[in-house]
Amino acid sequence: MEKTDIKSKLAPCGLLCEKCFAYKYGQVIKLSKEMIKNLGNFDNYAKRFVRLVDNPVFKKYPDFKEVLHYFASNSCREVAVQKIVS
Repeated sequence: MEKTDIKSKLAPCGLLCEKCFAYKYGQVIKLSKEMIKNLGNFDNYAKRFVRLVDNPVFKKYPDFKEVLHYFASNSCREVAVQKIVS
C-alpha cells in the first residue's frame, strides 16, 4: 500500500476510517443495517428466550438493539472529528 493510499484512509482523528463505526461507507454501518433487517421483530423472541433457554442475557436485548441502531444510523461528521483533534 502506498503512503498516499494510507493517508487517504486516515481520518483527522487518527483512526482508520474503514474500521470506524461512524464511517458511512464502512462495514460496521453496513453489517448493522443487515443485522437489523435479519433480526426483524426479535424483541418478542428475546423476552421468551429468557425463560425458554434459561439465559438472562436476552434481558439485555433492548440495550443491544439500541447500540445496533446507533451503529446503523451514525455517520462521521467532519465537525465532530475536528472537535476531537483540536
